[in-house]
Amino acid sequence: MTLEELLRLGDEDFVLQAYRTMLGREADEAGIASYLEQVRQGADKSTLLWALARSREGRERGVQMEGLAALLDRHDAPRPNRLQRAVSRLMQPFRAAPLEPVLRQQRALDNRLYRIESLLLQQAAALKALESRLARAPAGEAPSQPVAGAVAAAQALPERLVPPAANRHYRDLVTALAWRQGPGH
Repeated sequence: MTLEELLRLGDEDFVLQAYRTMLGREADEAGIASYLEQVRQGADKSTLLWALARSREGRERGVQMEGLAALLDRHDAPRPNRLQRAVSRLMQPFRAAPLEPVLRQQRALDNRLYRIESLLLQQAAALKALESRLARAPAGEAPSQPVAGAVAAAQALPERLVPPAANRHYRDLVTALAWRQGPGH
């Protein structure tokens, strides 16, 4: 996996693959919880990769990946000295508003959209399987046990990710598909 591909991943996919890539192992529960919370709050993924790569375990593993050295160098850049910080504070009123809070919100929103897209793809697959089972059922029969199971598997989307109206439409669609009267209707 390339650095670009890794940085394009979102949410838990990013965290799990970052551990595999940087540390060569599966993430532990504490690591998943910590990094996942940071990603969901809009943390810069390159900063999280830097933290993994610069950890004792990451340094021992010494991953070589195109673009990783430059990313690490950017994050390892020396901190400004006292004089530089003082001048920066004096110049603050003359600068535009800091972008980092806006970028953090954008990253959090991007991650939320990634999670919604993943859930919708899972739900679409469940609905397609349900529709396929219904198409094979004889006309006029009530849905079989496997079809009822598929309806149960096609659960409502998490409310904190999707508005209630979208969830209602989704549930109505699942119900309608489950009770459709044979193929072609």
